[in-house]
Amino acid sequence: MNKTQIDENKKSTFFWGYAGRFILLHLAVYTIIGGIFLYVQSLVPEARRVALDFEYFSPYRTPGFVSLAAQSSRGLILALIFYPFYTTITSSRRGGLALFGALWGVAIFGSVEPLPGSLEGMIYTITTLPEHAAVLAATAIQTALFVRLFLLWETSRVIGGGNGGVSADEETAVQPAPVSKKGHVLRFSLLHLFTYWVVGSIFYQISDYHEALASMEIFQLYRPLENIVMVLGVFFGQVVRGPLLALLLFPFLATWVGKRHGWLLLFGLLFGLTALGSPVFLHLGIKEALATTSFSQFIESWTIGIPEIFTQMLIFSILLFLWERKRIKQHEKPYPPHV
Repeated sequence: MNKTQIDENKKSTFFWGYAGRFILLHLAVYTIIGGIFLYVQSLVPEARRVALDFEYFSPYRTPGFVSLAAQSSRGLILALIFYPFYTTITSSRRGGLALFGALWGVAIFGSVEPLPGSLEGMIYTITTLPEHAAVLAATAIQTALFVRLFLLWETSRVIGGGNGGVSADEETAVQPAPVSKKGHVLRFSLLHLFTYWVVGSIFYQISDYHEALASMEIFQLYRPLENIVMVLGVFFGQVVRGPLLALLLFPFLATWVGKRHGWLLLFGLLFGLTALGSPVFLHLGIKEALATTSFSQFIESWTIGIPEIFTQMLIFSILLFLWERKRIKQHEKPYPPHV
């Protein structure tokens, strides 16, 4: 066995150990906090928890085959997303804060699903303020507990002689030129608005959203989209959402901007956290797959929304990656250590 094969085997062993720990902790913490949340939710009068009782929006589910399968898959996807940033998370003084910001700020508050507790949910749905506050509080506690336990576990492996301190993706010691946080947030926000509105307008024309709004159960709690107040809310909501995502994802910039396929890492963070990593996406997907009678029917159920989100984030990731790389080449200097 040559050195390359040995290195690949070490990487594979490291990844599956890391992923196993990530999934196990995710399942345990989700089940504990979810159980407490569902119990408290059951004590609230039904009239005050309409969105939380709605199947498409409920962030926590009673443990069962579908729920456990969905959360296990979600844990694996999140582990894959953060694997290239393992060193940033575990070796930095603010690594825990960066992981919390991504898991709670991006995956929950910045989710593209209009869930209770998400910015999109506040814009698009009639969910009450107490429902939003309850989900934000519960998911913040869940995320903080997970991050704390995960970092303690990884740290204990390093102290115990494990390879937890080894860079998961062999991040290079010499990084590209520094990127101004203020400038990055501005570029991120402008591109976010541009791609959101251009791609959104195109898909609104080619997709029959009006029929979907009238027929699909998920749109029962949506606000009327034709109202001018709603239109302004959607616009200014994205003005807020862009800078928020930029700030929450900034700690990972030093890694993806220096990679040849950095746009793919950025896309993984965005699409993986805001769509695939949401609390309900995989649960509904598995349930839909079990309920549909044909593959074509299953595919058809995903033609509203998902292609638009995928396209918008892919174009955005490529454009931002190219823009940042171009600026780096104009100011080539040693990059400071991860913060």
